[in-house]
Amino acid sequence: MLLGTLILTFWVSRAFLAVLRRTSLPAKQQLLLGHAASLALIGLFVAYVKVFNIYAPFAYIPGQLLWLGLDWLRQHAKPVSRSRRRNSRSLPTIKIPEWLLLSAMGLLALLYVGYNWLTFDYETSTYHDVYIGSTPPDVVYAVGKPAMARGDDAESWQPVQDARRSAQWMYTNPFMVIHFNPNQTVANIVCSNQDKVSTGACVPTIKTDIGDHEQQVFAKLGFPTSLITTDDGKHIYSYPEIGHDFVLEQFYVRSIRVYPRNGDTGGWWWRFLIWMLP
Repeated sequence: MLLGTLILTFWVSRAFLAVLRRTSLPAKQQLLLGHAASLALIGLFVAYVKVFNIYAPFAYIPGQLLWLGLDWLRQHAKPVSRSRRRNSRSLPTIKIPEWLLLSAMGLLALLYVGYNWLTFDYETSTYHDVYIGSTPPDVVYAVGKPAMARGDDAESWQPVQDARRSAQWMYTNPFMVIHFNPNQTVANIVCSNQDKVSTGACVPTIKTDIGDHEQQVFAKLGFPTSLITTDDGKHIYSYPEIGHDFVLEQFYVRSIRVYPRNGDTGGWWWRFLIWMLP
């Protein structure tokens, strides 16, 4: 979290400072105004995308203050005459070339975004190490043989003997139901801790877990693409661009459904940006 705030506050403040250098403002005013504008813009953006979470901007204050302090010390890193060194105490200074700072932060940003991209891409394509679209042998390899199976929703669950051609598989640790397409590839995966046969907890996905409050879901992914209210009062928060639905009861996540992404590349990257924000 701290690393993400440092990277974002650095690059946004660099952009503002680059613009302000073209003005006639004194260097000190450029510095203060650039960092203040950076914090204000980041604060407004994260508060908006995290569904008006007024506490979200506070995470960026330490990072912005750190860069302000470092830039202040670098700005005053000027040669001091011998007589001034004898007669006055100068403030400590830090001499870091701008190109070196930009290169280091650029490399760090690439590593940070790359790692998070790999994580997000994997977790929006799988659940519990089972890939959407994988075959029954691949599912067995990832999570073992199912406890029960059935042909469709109208049938009752039966102990597994040969589940290879079954449309639905059930696991109990955690309580997870895997639905297959007619061509026997995984269509979707549903996991819940609420069923009486559950003997283990569902694993979190994209930083979201069973039992999370709806505000935690918004903070990680933003407001859903669609919101469905069922007849029994449940809310389904749907994010089809990343292939995830969350079923909530009384403001808390009760089950997770993972399915194929809808191919909306722009929407996927937008969710990734929100998810990556500290």
